[in-house]
Amino acid sequence: MKSIDILVDYLGSAKQVPALIDGIQAYEPKAKINVAYSLKDKHNDYTFLEKDLKDYKNVSFKEDDLSPESVRVRLDTLYNHTTLMNHDNIALHIDPLKFSKQKLLSENEIANLKDFYGVKDSHKVITAGSTAMEEFPLVVASLMKTMDYNPNTKAIIAPRWYPEELMDTLKAEGIPFTTDQNIDKDSNLVVITKEGTLADIYSFTDKTIIGDTFISDGGGQNPIEPAVYQNQIISGKFNKNNEFAYNVLEASGLMKRIEGSDLTKELQRDLSKDELKKAKENAEKVFTFMKNSNLTYGEIIARMANGSITREQAKGLLNQYGSTYSDDMDVPIPK
Repeated sequence: MKSIDILVDYLGSAKQVPALIDGIQAYEPKAKINVAYSLKDKHNDYTFLEKDLKDYKNVSFKEDDLSPESVRVRLDTLYNHTTLMNHDNIALHIDPLKFSKQKLLSENEIANLKDFYGVKDSHKVITAGSTAMEEFPLVVASLMKTMDYNPNTKAIIAPRWYPEELMDTLKAEGIPFTTDQNIDKDSNLVVITKEGTLADIYSFTDKTIIGDTFISDGGGQNPIEPAVYQNQIISGKFNKNNEFAYNVLEASGLMKRIEGSDLTKELQRDLSKDELKKAKENAEKVFTFMKNSNLTYGEIIARMANGSITREQAKGLLNQYGSTYSDDMDVPIPK
C-alpha cells in the first residue's frame, strides 16, 4: 500500500487536515500518512497541526524529501478535481470537509474564554474575523457607530494579516483598544494578534463579520467556523472561495450578504427570536446533510493508495461527488 502525503500550503487547508485523516483512517486504519507543510511560510504557522494530531497513529510530519511513490493530496478552493503532477497526485475541493463533525468547546472552556476577554453576560459580542487591511476603515467605523448605538457591544477584530496596521489605524483615530497580548478586560474593543484563536472566539460571539468579502477581489473566509456556533453572520458580496458554504448559509437565513454601505445598519439589526430559531434549524440541516464528507473523501484516497482504484477512477469519483454539492444541489432547506 502506498503512503499518503497531504500537502499543506495555506492555513485554511491546514485546519481541515484532521478531518481528512479521520476519513482516510476510517477506511484504512493502518494507512501511513505524512503531513507536509513549509516552515518557511512567513504568514502562517502550521505547527499547531503536530499538537492536534499528536495522538494519531501512523501520522508523521516531513517538509521535504517526499516519496515519489506516494499518493499526494492537496486541498483546493476550487470545484475542479485535477491531477497536479504526473504521478498519483490529486486535488480535493476543500469546502465539503469544512462541514465535517467538529469538536466544539465545552461550556467550561467557553466560560474561561469569556473571562479572559472580559465578556459579560450583558455584552453583545461582534467579531470581525480575518479582516483585510483594505476593510479596516469600513469595519472600524461601523463598529464604533454600533458601540455608540449599544454601549453593551463588545467588539473583537481579528485582522487577516498585519495586526500592527490595524493598531496604527486605531491610534491615529484616537480610538482606545486592547490586544490579546496584554488584555484590559474593561476595554470594549479587542484586537487579536495571535493566529489560530479565531474559531474559539466564535464560540461566544453573537454576530460575525466575515472579512475579505467587502473588497472586489476578496476570496472570503470560512463562514462555517462561526456557523457551527450559530452566530448571526454578515458578509460582503465578494467571496470567490467557499461558494457552496456561502450559498447554503445565506439560504438558511443565518447569513446575510450586504453592500459595505449597509454594514452599520446590519450590525444594529437583530433577528427576531423566531427568525433566529428558524435560521439555526435550517443551518443545522445543512451540517447534518454534509457531515460525512470526510468519510467519502477518505475512502477514495485510501482506495487509491491500496491500489483498488486508479488515479483516473479516483478523479471520476471525486468529480461525481463534487457534482452533489454544486450550486445546483437541492440543499435541504425550506424554500
